[in-house]
Amino acid sequence: MQQYGNQALRRRQFVSESKMAVFVLALLCWTVSADASSNIRARVLYTGTYGNGEAFIAVDQPIDEPGCPSTRIEIPSDHPQLKNWLSIAMAAFAGNFDVQFTTSGCFQGFPTLSQASNSWFHLKRD
Repeated sequence: MQQYGNQALRRRQFVSESKMAVFVLALLCWTVSADASSNIRARVLYTGTYGNGEAFIAVDQPIDEPGCPSTRIEIPSDHPQLKNWLSIAMAAFAGNFDVQFTTSGCFQGFPTLSQASNSWFHLKRD
């Protein structure tokens, strides 16, 4: 009788652990997918740099980056694409074009463009 009781207990523990594993996996997938903003199309309102070399790009649409929604992108001074993105933002502003982008992460409490391939910024013309 004791043997059947132990088997039932082990079976319940296995089911409980399996449910926990599925929950953790689902949570992990949700966290990974919530890493970036939506694909956003907007107008550049202003752009520039700070004295420390960091850059900012303000747009007319909300950026839904998890943890730091805003209408402004902040870019660290050591980012290899900083000058390219500033050039694109200035061209968009001067030519009255839209930009299209996806941010990935937060920097200084604002959405940022990371070095990952899921983060990009380009001109958009109809």
